[in-house]
Amino acid sequence: MNAITRHAIGPAALGLAAWIAATSPVGAQLEDFRTRQLMQDVAELKRVVRTQDQRIGELEREISRSTSKPPDRDAPRTAERSSQSANAAWLNLKHWERVKTGMSEKQVLDVLGYPTSSRSSENSGGKILFYTQPVGSTGFLSGTVELDNDRVKTVQKPTLK
Repeated sequence: MNAITRHAIGPAALGLAAWIAATSPVGAQLEDFRTRQLMQDVAELKRVVRTQDQRIGELEREISRSTSKPPDRDAPRTAERSSQSANAAWLNLKHWERVKTGMSEKQVLDVLGYPTSSRSSENSGGKILFYTQPVGSTGFLSGTVELDNDRVKTVQKPTLK
């Protein structure tokens, strides 16, 4: 075989080997392992963020007490919201049944408590409220409420993931 033939076969053989590995049961097990590891990493990062958020809230309260300045009521209080959501009403499925399409965000917060996190959705005026809690070392309980112009559009009751 000459050098040109060896170089042409080399990449093709590598591609074939990669395809076989990806489609074999061993490749699927490796992918499952990677997925589980990523989910564990995400759950751990969420725990770290929640802890840091609580600590920031504590520090802000200490600062406001030492300066005798009342806290800014318009500022987001994510640490307080996170600590409230840790044992919040959202863990009770009966409360999720009370959340109906068309309700305002305030009504949702009154029923479920503050979400663990939230973000703007793809459409303008939209928002997604996330209610999550780690379960064990690999799983988490998660439910969402999607809002459109401050009104409930969809509700996904918590499920174990």
